[in-house]
Amino acid sequence: MNKGDFNPARPVSWRLALVFLVFLSTSVGLARTTSPVPPALETGLPALRTFTPKEYGASAENWSIVQDHRGVIYVANREGVLEFDGVRWRLIRVAKGARVRSLAVDEAGRVYVGAFGELGTLEPDATGQMQFVSWLDRLPPEERDFGAVERTFATPEGVVFTTFTRIFRVGPKVEVWKPRTLFRWAFQVGNRLFVREVDRGLLELVEGTWRLIPGGERFAKEGVYVMLPGPDSGTVVIGTRTLGFQLFDGRSLRPFITEADAAMQRDLLYYGLRLANGNLALGTSLGGLYLLDPRGRLLARITKADGLLDSGVYAIAQDRQGGVWMGLAKGLARAE
Repeated sequence: MNKGDFNPARPVSWRLALVFLVFLSTSVGLARTTSPVPPALETGLPALRTFTPKEYGASAENWSIVQDHRGVIYVANREGVLEFDGVRWRLIRVAKGARVRSLAVDEAGRVYVGAFGELGTLEPDATGQMQFVSWLDRLPPEERDFGAVERTFATPEGVVFTTFTRIFRVGPKVEVWKPRTLFRWAFQVGNRLFVREVDRGLLELVEGTWRLIPGGERFAKEGVYVMLPGPDSGTVVIGTRTLGFQLFDGRSLRPFITEADAAMQRDLLYYGLRLANGNLALGTSLGGLYLLDPRGRLLARITKADGLLDSGVYAIAQDRQGGVWMGLAKGLARAE
């Protein structure tokens, strides 16, 4: 994959150009520039490339994005897994036509797939084309009836597939965990795994057991939508819609005030990613994407008015060229 594959389809305004200069810059000074970009900087500016459902040939909503070791992009779509080599799109169907909700990739570049009632991996067929291979038969027969695999994680101990009623870890052996009530979103921060359980709180997987983190009961009835590496080593930023952000240092929780707190409640925080330069990219259901620096200062925002096909940002990923991909309620976008 090369940058030439992502040429913009239309001219970029100075406002949009400034947004993406911020994406690729670690300079808070540049991010806080309020005057128009000088003409000398307009040449060769980063571009926003959008992909419509008609262009990639599948459903509108996209829920997860990963890149394999070859540079190929894979997207979780209602109709299957979308594969993009930088030029062409291809749809990989999953067993029984299951809707795909989550993807993960390991260090070797192998892609894992979580879908409605299905889980497995992508493997090349005799012609070298990737196809879905189900791992359902690896699970105990009594554990094969489940809903959507909302999140999938590649870990050193095995691949973790999380649903609201069960969490599976498929490695040298298969482990199954069930909640006392219901699981909700799960998160991977480094090699640490967390999940919120309804009426119980925020749990961490420690030595094979899901344990309530210190202060985790605070989230018993509060949805958690984002967990990202914090500004200091060993810390974790926890994002909610009504309690704002919290900083967890392994022993306690304390407020992590950002300049986007009110916006996250209004626009409905949904997803987050820490970018390679340390900035935090936050996707919302209603208000597009927000970019914060590691200390919570608002750097930029991109919405439908700036060129997105929809302001619902359900997934964010950063490719090896530094481009930021967004899975939208309608279509896809990449900021080069």
